[in-house]
Amino acid sequence: MNRALKLFFFLILLLQSACNFGVAELQKDKINPYSISLGKFKTYEQALKFKMTLNDSVRAHLRLESVGKEHYKLFYGKYPSAYSAGEKGFDLFKKTLVKDYEINRNGQRVLDEFANVPFIAYYLGKPAVFNYNLKTKSTEILWSRSNRRVLSLNIAHNAESVFIITAESMVNHGNVSAIQNAAVVILHRNEDETEELMQIGNVNQVYTYWDQPDTFRVNVTFPDSNNSRIIYQRIASWDSYGKKGSLTERSFDLLLQGFPIKPKRKPELLSPNGQYQIRAVHNNNRQYFYLKNFPDRSEILFTSSSGEVEDIRWSLDSRYIFIQTKTLLVKGKKADTLIRQQIIIYDTAAKKVIRILEGTGFQNLLVRGKLLFFDEHLNGASHITIVDLTNQSHYDSIDMPGGCVLNSLSD
Repeated sequence: MNRALKLFFFLILLLQSACNFGVAELQKDKINPYSISLGKFKTYEQALKFKMTLNDSVRAHLRLESVGKEHYKLFYGKYPSAYSAGEKGFDLFKKTLVKDYEINRNGQRVLDEFANVPFIAYYLGKPAVFNYNLKTKSTEILWSRSNRRVLSLNIAHNAESVFIITAESMVNHGNVSAIQNAAVVILHRNEDETEELMQIGNVNQVYTYWDQPDTFRVNVTFPDSNNSRIIYQRIASWDSYGKKGSLTERSFDLLLQGFPIKPKRKPELLSPNGQYQIRAVHNNNRQYFYLKNFPDRSEILFTSSSGEVEDIRWSLDSRYIFIQTKTLLVKGKKADTLIRQQIIIYDTAAKKVIRILEGTGFQNLLVRGKLLFFDEHLNGASHITIVDLTNQSHYDSIDMPGGCVLNSLSD
């Protein structure tokens, strides 16, 4: 084979390798279409000058791209979702490695689904949906209707949507509620659009829960119009994007079975990555918590509590465990019942309890990256507390007129 022919085949192989590399990059971009944008610049020189002001660890992950006529953007990383890109962007921001950032898809700005956290507070005298921004520590109204009140909201696990239960009114009669014209609404967050998924109508009880990470269920209870002894329970479901799933119905006889009550939240004993499992052992009015490590085939006692377990959560990366407990105390001759609560935070990497929060009125734990959100009721008012897990410090509190909560003002 002469030299010219060898050179020809070498060029063919080189072109094939370049094509394969290009296809691989396109596939990677398709799987990870989101990036962190650190700025937009009119000239290439301005972008390079700004790049040189950044930390070496940031510059190592940057790329400069042309976005339109004579405009350039500096992008950091590639991510599968706006939430994961936002989590990394906020981490850089909190460490003061960058002063500001935004989340982009195909060069266009999209909602930072990590930094923006929906919650419930009062607007013009009625519960509505607000937004809290982690970067600016500010709040703004997100969704409200003059003739509707928000009963509850549930954020999808992919954080792209929010399920909202609304009603015209709600009146409590002892242990039974009368809810008028309830409905299920989904808020598509990046499009900032709402869609009514179902008209529930007049019911006595509504509660919501995630049955699986991608299955949202709404359970409603209403009486039989002809027989006051019979109560019906209807359960509807949707996926994270609002696609309707199964619909089931069952009946209860009030005299034989009583009124169906909302079940307690089931604690998460298995870690998201499947490497750990929690085992609780009762002994002498105390609970002992053991952590089983499947890869190491080991088990350790990592904490204990005299309280009753209300909730157990994990961080998405399985590093942190959150155990919420409740202890009933008796005070004075009238036997007034007091409640003392704890949130025990355990770090599986450091293998130790890093903080124990104590108080009353803890509800609705929400883990977002390395931040823990929870409701706290004090002196008849409610607010949302945010704890930074990286240094076990208080990050911020969300306080609104009339109170605010993560999930439901009626809890």
